[in-house]
Amino acid sequence: MSDHLFDNAIVDLLIDSANPRFLNIAVDRKLDLIYDLDDAMKVQTRGNRIAAIGKNLRDYDAIDIGLFVCPLEIFDYLERAKSGNHQSDCSLADGVRLMARDNKVRAIDIGESWWQDVDTPQMLQHAEKQMAKGMRSALT
Repeated sequence: MSDHLFDNAIVDLLIDSANPRFLNIAVDRKLDLIYDLDDAMKVQTRGNRIAAIGKNLRDYDAIDIGLFVCPLEIFDYLERAKSGNHQSDCSLADGVRLMARDNKVRAIDIGESWWQDVDTPQMLQHAEKQMAKGMRSALT
């Protein structure tokens, strides 16, 4: 996601933890720290596998932070999602949903690492405050 900010350590974690046979998605389990939970892409996991994904999930335990390590197979699933959608449009989440049904999506927990979506000016202000706070604590 081009409108997400995140700690560099998350990229290293995702690459180091990825299994090339699966779609690997970085997730945040710190639900109480999500700035705009209504807008977040919610994820339901079973162990380290993603069972369901969607903005309107009612039963979820993590948030997709928008960073993935994908197998080439993702394109086949996106084509399937597109051909199954009669409006001739599909989203990445549609493809991920299909892969999850086939048990091919792994959740990689970012732990204490930080990220922030910046869809709105308010989200950007929140992110700037969080980043400034992080920089101040790194200097002390």
